[in-house]
Amino acid sequence: SLEPRELSRRMAKHEETYCTPQYSRCSHAAAITMKASFFALILLFVPSDAFSTTQSNSYWTSPAAKGEIPPSILAKIQKSPWRGGLEPAVDLPSPVECQVIQGCVPPDLCGTLFRNGPGRIRIGECIYDHWFDGDGYVVKLTFQPNNEKAVLFQGAYVKTDRFKAEIGNDGKDGTRVRLAWTNARNGNFWSNLFQKPTNPSNTACQLVTTKQGNRALLALAEGGPPCLMDPTTLETLGDYDYEAPTEFSQVNSMASAHPATCIETGQMFTCGLRLVEPSAWPSLTQLKVYKFAPSANDSLELKDTATIDMSTISFVHDLAISEKHVCLFLQPYEAERDEMFKSMISGPPLGKRFAWNEKRGTRIIVLNRRDLSVASDVTTHEYLSLYHIVNAVDIVPEETGLVEIQVAA
Repeated sequence: SLEPRELSRRMAKHEETYCTPQYSRCSHAAAITMKASFFALILLFVPSDAFSTTQSNSYWTSPAAKGEIPPSILAKIQKSPWRGGLEPAVDLPSPVECQVIQGCVPPDLCGTLFRNGPGRIRIGECIYDHWFDGDGYVVKLTFQPNNEKAVLFQGAYVKTDRFKAEIGNDGKDGTRVRLAWTNARNGNFWSNLFQKPTNPSNTACQLVTTKQGNRALLALAEGGPPCLMDPTTLETLGDYDYEAPTEFSQVNSMASAHPATCIETGQMFTCGLRLVEPSAWPSLTQLKVYKFAPSANDSLELKDTATIDMSTISFVHDLAISEKHVCLFLQPYEAERDEMFKSMISGPPLGKRFAWNEKRGTRIIVLNRRDLSVASDVTTHEYLSLYHIVNAVDIVPEETGLVEIQVAA
């Protein structure tokens, strides 16, 4: 609640050192010391002339807006101007200099920040039924050493197959492809028959090294495999299989939006749903857990996998690691395991078939990091809604076998 300058003054007065884990995913992660000046609020502004149009308050009543935005959408924005912030982003592949309009960029702040989120939640007049369906849009902010140059901004859509399929679509007949919460062609039966939800690649980013030794950026969402991008140009290069084609190239395999990496060992852990064929009943749904380790050139190599049978399709968004364990939660926000196949025949898409079932409780699974064997698999009678796990810490002495898990519920 303090004004940023006052906050910095008080912190400097007390000469306190503030630390934060570089990777909260590991209990023994190294800490980085942040100077008090880092806590000052910085507001960066991308000049409006970098975009195709100047979307100021007057823009929404201008002839340009009437020519570019469907009348039904524009009327809603004019009535509630905040809706203008939900309009589709535009590609900015070339770096644009940001203007600092409040505070200052700390001279020690150097590096590149990648963020990913829904950049488009409508196509023409067709508004997606849920913003989780939004097409992925990756933002890149580059901070120069010692403020030698301005902060640079880039932004680009993740050019997935579903994104390409909508090029030229005016949205009058809905989307051309099926989304997790939005049926194609305004619910037309034949357009959705046997169609699975497509991957929006709209949730998170991860930097990896490929087998060829190149640095690459991954756009992640648990709706499918990672999408590979060039971290310099933000060009989309296609799906990525973590150099494990037998696992991630299968049509029914998915990867988590939030892998966990240990900075001491370089090991990376991720998970994802696998929807198996009806002949595999009763295990129609499985949760796959993967352990990777860095090779000689820092590319990731698959070392271990674990398969966890699930009685329902549960929304698994995140996992956490301690020094010796991998921790996962299966919350009672779920769909029956045959709902995927039912949705491919008729009716609402998979995302709308999830329901809250507090009677089922919360399943907590703890695996041993060394070989992904099960250390604990319990279902509590207390129900818990969560998307993210903050951290996991092994309790000392180790003989107790206790793990403290911090959850953002």
